[in-house]
Amino acid sequence: MYPLAIYQGDSYRWQFVLWEDEEKTRPVDLTDTRAVAVVRLGEERYTLDCEVILPNTVFMTIAAEVSAQMVGAGTGLWDLRLIRPNSEVHTVVRGNVSVTASVTYAPSP
Repeated sequence: MYPLAIYQGDSYRWQFVLWEDEEKTRPVDLTDTRAVAVVRLGEERYTLDCEVILPNTVFMTIAAEVSAQMVGAGTGLWDLRLIRPNSEVHTVVRGNVSVTASVTYAPSP
């Protein structure tokens, strides 16, 4: 579990380095693998940008424009999934999400 605390209108970037073993001696091979991450707040879903860096790193980002849309969202869930070339899907990180409304951000009508 990896909780995300988001402040509305801010940009974020996380780095996840994935290992096959607890000793961190065998990196997960991400060759030809896509990473997909989604935040779900109520009925709304927000897709996050993911970039795979070989051999075993995923960078996940939220643009300010995306977090600005999370108006009054409160709490929710998120996950990061790997989609392998053979179509296997593996959830590698997940958790709760809390969104705090911005004081200075004023959404347009």
